[in-house]
Amino acid sequence: MLFTAHTLFLSLAPCDQCYEGLVPLILMGIAYSIYAAALWPMIPIVIREESLGTAFGITLAIQNAGLAFGPNIVGLLKNLTDGYSVVSVFFMSVTAIGILSGIVLYFVNIRDHNNVLQKSTKAIANGE
Repeated sequence: MLFTAHTLFLSLAPCDQCYEGLVPLILMGIAYSIYAAALWPMIPIVIREESLGTAFGITLAIQNAGLAFGPNIVGLLKNLTDGYSVVSVFFMSVTAIGILSGIVLYFVNIRDHNNVLQKSTKAIANGE
């Protein structure tokens, strides 16, 4: 969904008073909501209880690093290229890395965690 949103941004003509940019922005909001709703509850399922604080801390630190450095990278790319097309390609690249990471984590879940992320809460509680 994020990849689609950034592709739409790339295809839009530059316009200061157009509303076509709302569609990709709404897609990005929906994609982040789905991401947050899936990522944070997954941590206590996969991580041992004694390591939960560290796992949440590392996840939050990575997120905050992205929030801290992301705008600087975008500003640098915008100033160097005098446009937003390279910025969109940057975000598409970051999204592609996220998609690949998700695919890797999916297979790690199957191999190392007995596919626990695909089980219901009841099945997890019963130790299945």
